Amino acid sequence: MATGAGKTVVRDALRPDRKGEHGYRSDGLGRFRKYAADLLEKSDAVLAYAKNDHLGSRVQYLWNGATRRCIPDFLVRLSNGKMLVLEIKGEDSEQNRAKRSAMEMWVAAVNAKGGFGIWSSDVAYQPAQLHDVLTRRG
Repeated sequence: MATGAGKTVVRDALRPDRKGEHGYRSDGLGRFRKYAADLLEKSDAVLAYAKNDHLGSRVQYLWNGATRRCIPDFLVRLSNGKMLVLEIKGEDSEQNRAKRSAMEMWVAAVNAKGGFGIWSSDVAYQPAQLHDVLTRRG
């Protein structure tokens, strides 16, 4: 793990609960999100990240005729300078595919507009996939 003071300062700024309670549920998906946070904290591929539960970053999508909100689990600044919107899911579903489609459109629009860096999005369904996501995107 890189030990530069800048990395720690950036992480502290983006993730105020770094040393405290994570607020994850105790069920399987909560433990998966906690594992993801721990991996992001330790990974050399990650410069900074934020748990998105209170940041307000969301993308609207349509599901069964109603407007819904997709609230990604993490916003990640990778060491290569790119941004990653990371979702943690236990399993895939039609609704999750609709969320992913909306997120992909949002990422394409942000990248086409320019001025906000280069963004991507990804989903992990199992803890082992997190390493693959970081390798693929970082």
